[in-house]
Amino acid sequence: MGFRVFQASLNGGQLSRRLHPRSDLSIHAIGAAEMVNVITTVEGAAIKRPGTSYRAAALSTASRITEFVFNATQAYVLEWSPGKLRFVTNNALITDEGEPVEVAVPYQAEDIARVSYEQSGDVLYLAHGAHPHAALSRTGATTFSYAPLDLLGGPFADPNTDKTATVTVTGDLDPGGSVTVTASKPIFETGHVGSRFRVEAQDFSAVRAWQEGISGIVAGQQRRSEGRVYEAMTSGRTGFNQPTHDEGSEWDGDGIGLDINDQGPYGILWRYLHDRFGIIKITARASATQVTGTVERGVPRSLATTASSLWAHGLFSAAEGWPEHVFLWRGRLWWISGFILAGSVAGDYRDFNEFGPDGARDGDQAIRLRMDITDRVLWVRADRSQVMLGTARGEYAITVINPAEGVKASNLAITRQRKHGSAEVWPIEAGGEIFFVQRGGRKLRAAAYSFSEDRYTGRWVNLYARFATSGGVREMAYQAEPEELVWVLRGDGTMAAHPINVEQQVKGFTQGLAMEDAAVLSTVSIPSPDGGRDDLWLLVDRDGERSLQQLGDWPDDDAPLAIEDSFHLDSAASFVLDGETTVSVPHLGGETVTVLVNGQQREYLVDGDGEIDLGEAVTGKVHVGRLFTARIRLLDPDILRPARNGSSAGMLRKTTHMALYVIDSVAVQVGRVVSRLARLLPFRKADPMPAAQPLETGWSDPAIIGGDKARNHGDVIEDRSPYPLIVAGIVREIDSE
Repeated sequence: MGFRVFQASLNGGQLSRRLHPRSDLSIHAIGAAEMVNVITTVEGAAIKRPGTSYRAAALSTASRITEFVFNATQAYVLEWSPGKLRFVTNNALITDEGEPVEVAVPYQAEDIARVSYEQSGDVLYLAHGAHPHAALSRTGATTFSYAPLDLLGGPFADPNTDKTATVTVTGDLDPGGSVTVTASKPIFETGHVGSRFRVEAQDFSAVRAWQEGISGIVAGQQRRSEGRVYEAMTSGRTGFNQPTHDEGSEWDGDGIGLDINDQGPYGILWRYLHDRFGIIKITARASATQVTGTVERGVPRSLATTASSLWAHGLFSAAEGWPEHVFLWRGRLWWISGFILAGSVAGDYRDFNEFGPDGARDGDQAIRLRMDITDRVLWVRADRSQVMLGTARGEYAITVINPAEGVKASNLAITRQRKHGSAEVWPIEAGGEIFFVQRGGRKLRAAAYSFSEDRYTGRWVNLYARFATSGGVREMAYQAEPEELVWVLRGDGTMAAHPINVEQQVKGFTQGLAMEDAAVLSTVSIPSPDGGRDDLWLLVDRDGERSLQQLGDWPDDDAPLAIEDSFHLDSAASFVLDGETTVSVPHLGGETVTVLVNGQQREYLVDGDGEIDLGEAVTGKVHVGRLFTARIRLLDPDILRPARNGSSAGMLRKTTHMALYVIDSVAVQVGRVVSRLARLLPFRKADPMPAAQPLETGWSDPAIIGGDKARNHGDVIEDRSPYPLIVAGIVREIDSE
């Protein structure tokens, strides 16, 4: 008995094998058993992915690509190799006199995957726990420079708590002066050279307080005021203007005349010396107990004779370690080193002074906070008013406790949000959610703040599509225009695709990009040169040869596609010819390739020099590349049969006929098994064609599907051609026992 089954949508995507018999789930009716080199769309149609354009040969050691987006029309792809960076913009490798522009960096092969970065304008801030924090600066449209960062005034590690470990400082204690720091215990390592050292006076008891109208002041005497120490440059009686300046010299009175009681004149010239804190940049190490350095912030004079246990090493150095993460949030640049969070002065990303000129903290000064978490941070993502942290055993949020008080250490809270735990994969933001990989590497989760729960959720995105993370996840990318997609680069070098539309609850994943005899090593999305779409870039390895390739444009649903614009070849090169008879594709040398000449498919052998003889003068568009197969394997629907005890699950069946509603398609085939497929759309012209076959839109005639009845069916829709395929509806006639 025959039953007609209509499937109007495929946006359920490819379902996990565990779900193939679950016809009770609503997603089963819009899903498929397999979807390779196609994506699902919000509207329900399945689209064959575009081909990839070969843009440039990559270095054989290249292992990662990342973005540098100056603005929507000036974006770059960074190619990372051990010890160097190369750059792509406007779809081409940046060169100087024919040679690729390269910038030397310290990161080696084992480091590259874990370099954290954050961009602000022309500067990309870089962090890796094995190397100094640094900045990659765009110095021109096609020029870049790399340099370690020399931060101002900090940050510093935890203060010393050993009261018996004291230091004294001798030499020129003013800013710019050379000093010697001597410790009572071995506290200095070779790796401290180049870092900063903060010292604090044990107390100010030896310095008397400034008072107004006091006589007997002698030049050279010191007085303290508002936490600062000043030296008298003149002698006489103090005035009535309390000194509070933090540099240079100022009078506390006019220094002339007498008052009505014949007292005066009032006024002393006071030179600012220091406050409680001094900062020294260590320039050399003599021993574990002695270093020399340059004063950057005036050192309290008492430290020359009175030892102090109030000191701290710089937070970042070869001895103390380098930061692992960097991010921007609330107008500050933040670094994470171990369990320490350090934020810059508000509005000044390189100033990390925690104390003002008077030695006191205020809301705009730099922030240093020891985080109350149990595992090291694997990733960081700033999100709206909060910051998400991922660790191996949970996700945390950094929040401002009282927004009215602003951002300062005492007003920050770090709270656990979930206990999923994270893998060491950088997250992405897509559709207002933060996508991250759970600890085991098999679950993809999306975190978003829930006002009802007052914390972040962590929905399981690939719940119905476990294959999406099969083999582990290397990277993710977000393509916002024109199709809004999350791309998941898997361990086997293929990529799963997931359309984003939270409102429509689109749940589908597909095996969106599987290149034949090649693997994707890294991926990134950047704005196109015109800013109108997002381009997905790929670092591809094929038999040890690595290249930079770019996924082609997705079709515009509002405009019918011309067949000569078809672009469904991998590692492809495109040409617009004006009577030429040859094209050059050196990267395809020695291969038999598919060539699309004004929409007509041909096969050619590329000679050893990478040349193709077209055999005739050609005017128009030519695409050259490798074919790939797009495939949809359908699920077996459960046909309810009231007269035969209900369900048809597990019964013998066969599909006798199949028709598709296609859009701008021509070469699709259907059948029961891959080895026995029938062309669904007949040629409208002679075959072989003297001209391009026109694309079809609408319902096809039903195709007869052969074969015997079976309990496990799985009808196939396949396209192995350089032409597009869009499937918007499927009708099958099924004969079930």
